[in-house]
Amino acid sequence: MTDDPHPQHGGEEPPPVGKRWGVLYAVVLGALALEILLFWLFARTFR
Repeated sequence: MTDDPHPQHGGEEPPPVGKRWGVLYAVVLGALALEILLFWLFARTFR
């Protein structure tokens, strides 16, 4: 017998942010896009 608290999810626990992996990936990609935009604005300002 297994100690899986969520057998319907194939043994994976939900991620800590968003409760779904797709939401977590979107948060990570959004943060990366924001960081790229901020660095681009910073470089453009001090060019």
